[in-house]
Amino acid sequence: MWIIPSELGMQFSLENKLRLVLIIFLITAVLPVLSLFIMKLTNGISSFTMEARQDRVVPFIFIAVYYALAAYLLTSKISLGSLFDTLILTVSFLVILSALITAFWKVSIHSLATAGILGFLIGMNYNSPDSLFYWPIFYWFLITGFTMSSRLYLNAHRPSEVWGGAMLGFIFCFLSILIFV
Repeated sequence: MWIIPSELGMQFSLENKLRLVLIIFLITAVLPVLSLFIMKLTNGISSFTMEARQDRVVPFIFIAVYYALAAYLLTSKISLGSLFDTLILTVSFLVILSALITAFWKVSIHSLATAGILGFLIGMNYNSPDSLFYWPIFYWFLITGFTMSSRLYLNAHRPSEVWGGAMLGFIFCFLSILIFV
């Protein structure tokens, strides 16, 4: 909305941009965090770090439902154009896919998310060669590398889990921009 408003096909007032950001924040951040606190209080999870793969399944299902709700509301009720719809639907799909994968394998969600954003940025740059995404891509590439390294340094994941998450996030997000935008 701020960087490439022309892609949304309409101009928004600052007030409407902030409302939209607030709605997205409430559905995709506040509700999941509240759910985690409730699960912790009721012993649904043993810790907030969810180190054991089994601890991650139920919270991820809740989070997937919240993201699916956000995707439904933001694409069918407020549709802001193909780029925005593609972004929110792809992220929601990846959250749902992560919830399913977590039942069998502890993929790194941190790596998936940061590499996914990198995939979006590179895909948008590829689709708009006159855009100025070079610096954001450079900085986000560094952030992705630091994130992946930190997951390994903290022994939170094995290399295959970190790389698996990164590849899944990058490929789905990059291809979603190329195919649907």
